[in-house]
Amino acid sequence: MQIFFNHLKLKENIFKGLKNPLNLNFENYIRFSKEPDIGLTDFTLNEISDFEYEDKYLCIDYHLSGFCETLNQSIDLRLRIISDDGRMCSQLFRLFEKNVWDRNTHAKVSNRSGEFFISHDDVGCPLIHPRVYWCEENSNPNHKTVNSLTQSKKNKLLINEEVSMTYWEFFRQANDFFDRDIVEIIYVELNHKNKKCSILKGSDIEIEHASCFVD
Repeated sequence: MQIFFNHLKLKENIFKGLKNPLNLNFENYIRFSKEPDIGLTDFTLNEISDFEYEDKYLCIDYHLSGFCETLNQSIDLRLRIISDDGRMCSQLFRLFEKNVWDRNTHAKVSNRSGEFFISHDDVGCPLIHPRVYWCEENSNPNHKTVNSLTQSKKNKLLINEEVSMTYWEFFRQANDFFDRDIVEIIYVELNHKNKKCSILKGSDIEIEHASCFVD
C-alpha cells in the first residue's frame, strides 16, 4: 500500500516531540514521485538521526539509499525535516561526494571569500564552468552532536549512537528541472568518529511529493 506523507500530520507529530515524525521503519520503501530522474526509484531507510540546527531548530534526517535504473547507479539521499516553534520545512539532499577528510577539502570549505566550487555535475561529468556557492555570513564551521538510530543487518537489532560532527553550508540561486527558481544548498559534513567527509547537494521539497510503501 502506498501512503503519501501529509504536512499537517507531520507537523502534529513533531509538536508531540516524536524523533521519527514520518513513522518510517527499516522495512519501508520510500519514493519521490515528483523528482524527474529518481521518481521511479524505491529507497530504503538506513538511518534516522536528529540534532539541533544552529542551536535552535530541531532537525531530523532520514538517510536513504536505492538503485536508480534511469541513471544506472546507486544513490544516497537524505530527507531532512526542520522544525522551529511550530513552523516546519523539508529538504531533500543527494550525496555528492564522500571521502576521507584531507587538506584539500579543508581548503575548499575555509576559502576566505566564502565561496565553494563544484566542478562536476550530479553524475560526475566535468562542468565547463564550475558552479559557485556562497556561505551566508562567513565560512566558520558549525558543530553538532548527532543522535543516530540504525538497524543491524545481522540480527535486526536497533543501534543508538551519538556522534560529534562539524558542518558548513553554502548556497546559490538556481533553476530546477521545471525551470523554477530555487535556492540550492551544498552541505559539507565532517564525521569526527570515522574522519569521513560527506558533501550533499539539495533544496526544499514539498513533503507531499514523497510517499512510502507498506505491506
